[in-house]
Amino acid sequence: MNNRAYSTNRQFPPPLKFTTPQIITLKYQQGKMCRGGESVMFTTTTGERFFVDPPMAAEIQLLADGPMEIHETHQGFTVRRVPSHDGHINAGPVNGQGQNSAQIMSRCYQQAIDVALQAVEYAKGRNLMLAPSFEDIRALAATICISETRK
Repeated sequence: MNNRAYSTNRQFPPPLKFTTPQIITLKYQQGKMCRGGESVMFTTTTGERFFVDPPMAAEIQLLADGPMEIHETHQGFTVRRVPSHDGHINAGPVNGQGQNSAQIMSRCYQQAIDVALQAVEYAKGRNLMLAPSFEDIRALAATICISETRK
């Protein structure tokens, strides 16, 4: 048994910022939940780390099989797949059902819309007014996507 004491005063470099578009590749396809589930930490192949909210993490995880460009603006993050060195975009299967990221995300959005419509109907039955926004649908879709990809 190793009784070595570890220092809790480790110095980490500051997290990666995306104030200008940057192309990165993730070291791990799954991020690590942090701060009580308020953010997700990712590590790049160069050892740098960055934090995003869970809905954005779901979008990043769908592109985690290759290089991606990330940019943060005042409106939030934008993420897009970038072509590989041979000019092809890797859109191969990313789950055990042979679906690519676009198919998975499309299905998650469809399920999120169905959930939101059910919630609206339930609220009407209780004489409540409920009007989900796009951001609500996006958050639902991200949650469904995270749940599905962790199975």
